[in-house]
Amino acid sequence: GREGRVGEFRTQLTPMRLILSSQPFLGGMEPKYTDYIIFGSLQWARVSSSFALLEETDPLNEWFERCLDLHGAIGRAALV
Repeated sequence: GREGRVGEFRTQLTPMRLILSSQPFLGGMEPKYTDYIIFGSLQWARVSSSFALLEETDPLNEWFERCLDLHGAIGRAALV
């Protein structure tokens, strides 16, 4: 039933989208603890399932892509 619940999950992420509309990271111009905590949760979902939690056009997905590129893109090296 995840297909039926993902819309509600995405809606609950709206406050983060509002923050990211004016800055590249949740913590401001550079990633902070908040970015890493939320990124970690989404990264776990990314490596454990092929189900897309975020839509490609979602500003949160753009943020997630930036986080994957942090620290020499080590996040991208995680097994998918």
